[in-house]
Amino acid sequence: TVVGRVVSGFEVVKSLNAGEPPASPDAMTRVRVLSDVAENDRPKLEIMDVSGAAFAAHVKTKRAERGADFSVCDITVPVRAK
Repeated sequence: TVVGRVVSGFEVVKSLNAGEPPASPDAMTRVRVLSDVAENDRPKLEIMDVSGAAFAAHVKTKRAERGADFSVCDITVPVRAK
């Protein structure tokens, strides 16, 4: 089982064949782990500081939206590609 979060290139993920098992499965021809990619070649990302006021406001908004159903699973740290 692969667990992760797509922060860039979601259009590629959406183009993959879905289903269990997919009728026509896609094949991975190349896979790289970010820690194996040279630092200069890594995607440039901005990740919100979870100790900052902006993140606290983000959590407060999500908590208000979800009410009694709020859980830690409702929070994702905002990330954007530069």
